[in-house]
Amino acid sequence: MHHWSKEAHTEHWTHYVDMIANASVVFSSSLHGLIVADAYGVPNAWRPRIHMCKIKFFDYFLSQGRPSNEEVFTPSRSNLAVVTSRIKESFPL
Repeated sequence: MHHWSKEAHTEHWTHYVDMIANASVVFSSSLHGLIVADAYGVPNAWRPRIHMCKIKFFDYFLSQGRPSNEEVFTPSRSNLAVVTSRIKESFPL
């Protein structure tokens, strides 16, 4: 599993697109990360931060027919497989 942050600006943006496109699942607090994952058909889940504008996320989810709940979860190593499986099930191929 790869962990990375968009704050690490040392890589070219195409590197991040490649990482998302080749991921099995994406957990993102970035709308751009979710949109790229959707564009490449990669199952994904939103991880909202406490102090962030959420309107743009709700707008995007509405446009995609996705539920826009604010349920925040942080997968632990013990439940990551279950969370990943549930997300993949919600994105049928």
